[in-house]
Amino acid sequence: MSVSAGCRWGCVMVTERLPIPFWLLALFLLVSCSGDAGRFEQAVETAKLGMTGLTVTSLRDFSQRGEKQQFTALADLADGGQEDFSARVNWRVSDPAIGSIDANGLLLALANGAVEVIAEFASFTARKTLTINDATLESLALDTGDTVVDLCLPARLGAVGSYSDGTRREIRDLVDWSVDSANASIVNDGSDKGKLLVSEPTTTINVTLSKDGVAKTASLLVQDNLQAIAISPASASLKVDDQQQFQALGDFLNREQEDITANVKWSSAAPTIASIDGNGLAKGIAAGSATLLASCGGKTGSAQVTVSGNGGFIVQAVYRDRTATFQITVDAGSGLAPPTAPGGSATANCSI
Repeated sequence: MSVSAGCRWGCVMVTERLPIPFWLLALFLLVSCSGDAGRFEQAVETAKLGMTGLTVTSLRDFSQRGEKQQFTALADLADGGQEDFSARVNWRVSDPAIGSIDANGLLLALANGAVEVIAEFASFTARKTLTINDATLESLALDTGDTVVDLCLPARLGAVGSYSDGTRREIRDLVDWSVDSANASIVNDGSDKGKLLVSEPTTTINVTLSKDGVAKTASLLVQDNLQAIAISPASASLKVDDQQQFQALGDFLNREQEDITANVKWSSAAPTIASIDGNGLAKGIAAGSATLLASCGGKTGSAQVTVSGNGGFIVQAVYRDRTATFQITVDAGSGLAPPTAPGGSATANCSI
């Protein structure tokens, strides 16, 4: 048995031997005649993922004119999990005069009123209402969930604003953040805004948040539970220009080992042999050995890197009045070496 659909662009035929669910077959025939291949691809993806629904979230339900707010679309999965679909859904708003939204879910509040933010993917639609008004900020509060932070572990701080309309709004993305200690840093832009990291031993730090002339300073206690730092892998062999990602693992009191790769200060004891960037990515520079270091909170972990090859050197050969140029790479221990001065030469016995 086969099913065939005549369309403006030709004919689509699907036989019963293909293991296609009836609803997917029907949708395939529908979009084949409508030209909406994108919807079909989305439907196939939802089936593969076991997608059961779509949810739209945001930090707050209220905004002021001129403010931006990020909306997130989460695919609800059959196993109970969720996956971020913010860059894959189709975003729109119920009234473009009140708010505009881009392809990634970033909304700009344009005028007072209520606007629905709508995300669509395949047959799923999710909505969230945002109210825009001229309520003014009256006070700020730091929301940490706790007044204690851990040394070398990032803490995501929240900022709650109390407004003249009686609403309390999470506005960590709107306030300016600062910290009074050279032993700590706090992110003041981007999606990680409000993320605090204390990298050197200290007892207390003061965090200040401010917006529209309103400010709040709060003190936080710092606890040092870091016992040791280990680097993984503990050793690696690289060639010149090869790269290797290293991971820093922190052993903390009364908790499981934590990945602190992004929290430590990375360095190389021999940067002319092997370099390493702030994310733990090492690169072979020249033949030799180097010790890589990861430091935080007064603790340091190390790893050993052996680099082979010196990047090579140029050899010119003349045959029947024609010159050919060769790039030769020398491995450590090979006994070969490039010329050490302009005009010098190196000779080696080779076989071809």
